[in-house]
Amino acid sequence: GFGQGGALALAAAAAAPYRIGGVVSIAGWFPPAPPRLSNETFQVSTPVSKVPLLILHGQNDTEMDPEVANFTAVRALARGFTNLSIVVTEDHNHSLDESQV
Repeated sequence: GFGQGGALALAAAAAAPYRIGGVVSIAGWFPPAPPRLSNETFQVSTPVSKVPLLILHGQNDTEMDPEVANFTAVRALARGFTNLSIVVTEDHNHSLDESQV
């Protein structure tokens, strides 16, 4: 997903009762867990921990600070994702082009 679509993809993967194939979040972020799934009570499931997660962000993004990629990774780890990669691309802004696909 791109932007808010990335946030939706991450939230859906974290809440899915079954393992999904993977998530790519481009210039997105990991939304907070609903109160019923707060970090204190959230039980990490094996399917979630194995879901591959790719976080992409442009270094020149003026709409969402590239530091959000690191924040997203920290939140993903806290929610149980263990198979994740972060790529911050130089010379890209808040957009997607062929070189990122």
